[in-house]
Amino acid sequence: MLCKMGKMLMNIDRKVRVKLTLGKVTVEIEAPPEELDQAIKRTISAITETQGQERPTSREEKRGVTCRELIERLIGEGWFDVPRSLSEVSRELARRGHFYDQTAVAHSLLDLVRSEVLVREGLPRRYTYVARKDRGIGIGQERVMMGEEGSSDVDRV
Repeated sequence: MLCKMGKMLMNIDRKVRVKLTLGKVTVEIEAPPEELDQAIKRTISAITETQGQERPTSREEKRGVTCRELIERLIGEGWFDVPRSLSEVSRELARRGHFYDQTAVAHSLLDLVRSEVLVREGLPRRYTYVARKDRGIGIGQERVMMGEEGSSDVDRV
């Protein structure tokens, strides 16, 4: 509000506008100069309080667990020590609360066969999957195979 006092104009409603950014939050504060300091302190306090309540999430929580990771857990638990069919794998994942389309399970199983973690046996549409028995043997290590008469042959892996 402006009022005329003689030849001088006075601004009675003087306010200062400040733009404040803290982290991801940007606010504008408008207050009289004598109250600006207090308004900024209250605003900063409110922003930091609400930002402190946000719980950081891990990467796994954001994206969930993949079908392949779940199958790798089954392998680690020894579930694939006996041959398992595609439908058995899908049922076991569903029993544990993870519902995947059978094609997704089939692709994950094939990836694990290609990376030589699982072995695929049988005929098409009737494959079974089993964990490799020699999972601990790395490239360049030797495996000794005994022949019938006690002779040994060295097999390079």
